[in-house]
Amino acid sequence: MVIRSRAPVRISFGGGGTDLSPYCDKYGGLVLNTTINKYVYVTLIPNIDSKKIEIVSIDYRKTSEFNDINSMEADKDLELIQAVIRAMSPSCGFKLILRSDIPPNTGLGSSSSVAIALIGAFNQLQSNKLHRYQIAELAYKIETEYLNNISGRQDQYASAYGGLNYIEFNKDDFVRVNPVKLENGILHELEKRIVLGFIEQRGTSGDIQKLLFSQTTLTDKNIEILNKTKDFCKQMYRALLERRIRDFGLLLNESWGVKKALSDKISNPKIDRIYKTGIEAGALGGKLNGAGAGGCITFICDSDKEYAVEQALIEEGVKLIPFSFENLGLVTWTFNKEDI
Repeated sequence: MVIRSRAPVRISFGGGGTDLSPYCDKYGGLVLNTTINKYVYVTLIPNIDSKKIEIVSIDYRKTSEFNDINSMEADKDLELIQAVIRAMSPSCGFKLILRSDIPPNTGLGSSSSVAIALIGAFNQLQSNKLHRYQIAELAYKIETEYLNNISGRQDQYASAYGGLNYIEFNKDDFVRVNPVKLENGILHELEKRIVLGFIEQRGTSGDIQKLLFSQTTLTDKNIEILNKTKDFCKQMYRALLERRIRDFGLLLNESWGVKKALSDKISNPKIDRIYKTGIEAGALGGKLNGAGAGGCITFICDSDKEYAVEQALIEEGVKLIPFSFENLGLVTWTFNKEDI
């Protein structure tokens, strides 16, 4: 038997940062995001006659072999994969192959998509299957408790559930995923008006963790900024429901200005220049995805201004990423080796 899974990455529109503890535990968090048709793929080939483990990472061009789970040696490139394996604790050996449509450190939540796709694949070996909520929560706990990383929950839930969602976070690990039901016309128009581009690799994971830590400290300034960020998220949600895409883009612009005030490391002169270029070419608003400091930038364009924005970004050295919305989230399937 061969098990395959895929999990999408996401574009974040509003509320990023309010899903982080301790803010969301005390004040409640909100995010608005959508998954896109860029995936992390996992292939799992169980071997019931052995305990041997083989991990093949296409992205890192690395193959590692271990006698069993207990003999897995620490590897920075494979630490998330190894943490999921230990958490799922499969009873047999296996070969594991991973690849992604998106490189690491883009800010699109790909590390959470890796965790979701892995858990989804190993879940097929269990008699008591985890449902999407449990898979998302386990992925979050692996990243925060097993690996001691600072992380919100939006990436894991977005990847597990898929689609355009308005997600609530409160104390006691409460999460509510609210699918945003839009008419096809407004959904297609939103998709058409988005330009997604890759600026540059963000810093190391340690640099990103420092950046996130600075955003989780509940100073009076940070609380005020996160409250405003959450309020903008509410307004953006309402604008979509009322078919006001232009207002949605302008709110995105205002929200980005507020977000940058959390830390002087979120943006830099290069990012500011690229952002200004996008606005001058016809974008209504935009933002970096993820914690900031690089990665992918999303613009919402004025009507029929996408091409002008794209050309202006290309001249700035930005790599455009074509995409479509997707609404399936985590998908798993199986087949026989003979059918490959």
